Amino acid sequence: DLITLIPLIIQSHGAVKYGLAEPQLDRTRFGIWGTYIPSWIRFFAAMGFFGVQTFLVTEAVMGFVLEITGRAVVLASYKSVTPALLVSLFPNLFWGTFISIIIVQTIILILAKPIRGSPSLKFLGYIMPWVSIIALTFTFIYFVSLYPAALVSALHQPYAPLSISVIPIFLIFLVSNIHATQVISWPDMMRFGKDFKHMVVGQIGLPIFYTLVVAYGAIMSAITEVLTKSATYDPSLLIIRFITVPAIAIFILIFYS
Repeated sequence: DLITLIPLIIQSHGAVKYGLAEPQLDRTRFGIWGTYIPSWIRFFAAMGFFGVQTFLVTEAVMGFVLEITGRAVVLASYKSVTPALLVSLFPNLFWGTFISIIIVQTIILILAKPIRGSPSLKFLGYIMPWVSIIALTFTFIYFVSLYPAALVSALHQPYAPLSISVIPIFLIFLVSNIHATQVISWPDMMRFGKDFKHMVVGQIGLPIFYTLVVAYGAIMSAITEVLTKSATYDPSLLIIRFITVPAIAIFILIFYS
């Protein structure tokens, strides 16, 4: 995150200074025809995010249904809880929800004109960091309080040895990491910034926030491995499977989705 913070700041400098979004900035850098290259990169990154968010919201909505109908307990009988298991156990619910989410998002995209979308991005930029960190911290504290013995055991696991084989995994993580992929789209939001100094100061918190997210996820997944001998890495499934109070699980899933 510290590495990607540097190109993020450089990439967004013109947006803050001139109030330009990414497409306009690209024309000044690469010309009219050269702009097609970063535009296609942005297209594939956006499609990837669209697919990921559609899948994650589908899981969260399924979590609502499973918790409300009492079917979430079905997952408790499985040690390894994966997205594939969710699809195989509830195929009709999954695909029906997945298609519905795509339709809803498409309608929103059609109706959300730029003149309406820009103010909402600005509003979300103010409130979402606080909502996210509070919700994630609450979830983490509540989760570890349910399994204190497993937490102690997880924290005392020996470190995995580092080797050259870790580098491909690191590169894949860097590409899939939200912070890295958002570099090419950050100007779209940074153009609302007051000035360059405020933007730089505002970005300092990002490495801290993302490090917390990674730490929360790693520790919670490690706890699930201690409990079931299989690490549950999917956030929605972790909540559905290991938080046994339906009301709290639904509350967390609402903020997650």
